[in-house]
Amino acid sequence: MNVRTMFASFLPAALAALALCLPGAAQAADYPRKPISIVCAFGAGTGADLILRPAIPYMKEALGVDVVTEYKAGSAGIVGANYFATKRPDGYSLLFYNQPHILLQEMFMKTAYKTEDLVPVLGLTYRPDFLIARSDDDRFKTAQDVLDYAKANPGKLTVGTVGMYSGNHLTYLLLERNAGLKMTRVPFESGGKMLAAMLGGQVDVILSSYMWIPTYEGKLTALASATQERLAPEVPTFIECGVNNVYGSTNSNFVFVSKKAPKEVIEFLKEKLAPLAENKAFLADFLKATSEYDCAVYDWKKCEEEIRAYRDQIASVEDLLRQAD
Repeated sequence: MNVRTMFASFLPAALAALALCLPGAAQAADYPRKPISIVCAFGAGTGADLILRPAIPYMKEALGVDVVTEYKAGSAGIVGANYFATKRPDGYSLLFYNQPHILLQEMFMKTAYKTEDLVPVLGLTYRPDFLIARSDDDRFKTAQDVLDYAKANPGKLTVGTVGMYSGNHLTYLLLERNAGLKMTRVPFESGGKMLAAMLGGQVDVILSSYMWIPTYEGKLTALASATQERLAPEVPTFIECGVNNVYGSTNSNFVFVSKKAPKEVIEFLKEKLAPLAENKAFLADFLKATSEYDCAVYDWKKCEEEIRAYRDQIASVEDLLRQAD
């Protein structure tokens, strides 16, 4: 064998070995080789946590390593999202955060993260807002009771939402504008804290997911939905209550990986987690943590479609958001 032939046969193996010596290459080649953590930006016991928990064992099975939750709550999720931005982008840290919450916060608040640096790999829930009251509050048995009270008492009705510049916030602004109301919005860091305040009588009503109705069976009543058509058969839409254009501002929860992670790692996560959208056992377990009207699991392609839709929706109400700012 001449020198040229020997070199030609040696070159592919040498290049492969060299690639594994490059920064991140060896890590990507044997990913994952250790537990993966998911930063939950809303803390333990929150709505986000309740949604994430049933997904953890199925993610563990799909990825072949332990998956653990790392709670970093504060400032309605910004603390956790900013913290994730400081983590090493190697795929061993993921972020669990709401849409359109994360888009809105970057647009209207100071954040350390950039949404363009986040790649969705799994979507959990698609949650339109419902107007919810305490079942024992005799003032508000119907949505019309709430609307009439708000009109007769400008600024007096207190409405709980999760965070500033969230899907709930969008619904609130749309309701104020299209119903001609003046209310007082009370933002909370998490759904758990909002529900505690609601049950304690600290706010009159809330705008949130239907998932709280079965969770607090007998204690909460859904009065109207911010949808074009009824989801829960017994709950009218705002349209049926005479208020148009209060719909579309849904909330979803996405699992993100850093865009700066090795390409092979990102593709691995997309490929391995996508089948969960069709996993019947997971969907059955997930339903127990949500409701039949919120239960949705979708892959990265659908996540990207939703992000584009959220951006269009935000653009349509940007003037309202600027006024809120």
